[in-house]
Order: sequence, then structure tokens, then C-alpha cells
Amino acid sequence: MRCAVQRFVVSATTLAALLATRPAAGCSVCYGDPDSEMVRGALMGVYVMVGVVTSVLACVAGTGLFWLQRARRLGPAAAENPRGLTPDVRVPRSRTQ
Repeated sequence: MRCAVQRFVVSATTLAALLATRPAAGCSVCYGDPDSEMVRGALMGVYVMVGVVTSVLACVAGTGLFWLQRARRLGPAAAENPRGLTPDVRVPRSRTQ
């Protein structure tokens, strides 16, 4: 019984919320003159954001390409010596040993 009452209350509240809403309307820029300064400013903002996103993605891709080139250049030597040390370099031991 309680579950049915809860379901009815939720359904009635959802229906009331859907019927009470008004359709979404665009801002004054959307309904205004397409050649106005506000529209031009909004378009310039979009262009700036596209430029920023493109720059960040290009930097990420450049970093990946740099890592790929470096891995190919190091080749099998990097797999044999993962710490990047040459054989004549000694690693100092800690004093606790």
C-alpha cells in the first residue's frame, strides 16, 4: 500500500512539474539582429574557445609524437638499461646499507 502511494505521489509531482513549465526561449541575442555587435562578440568568443582547445590538443599530440620519436631513437638500449645509466656511472648507496 505504501509503495503504491509513493508511486502515485512521485507520478503526480512529475506530471505537475511537466505541465507547469514553459517552453525554453532563446536569449535576446538569438532573437535579435544577426549582424549586431552582440552576435559578433558571441561568435568571436566561440572562435577563441575553438582556438584554445585546438592549441591544447596540438600540444598533447606534439608531446606524444616527441615521446614516440624519443622511444624509437633510444631503441633497444632503453629496454636493456631502463634507468638510463651508462655502465661507468655508479649509483651511490644510501648510508643505511
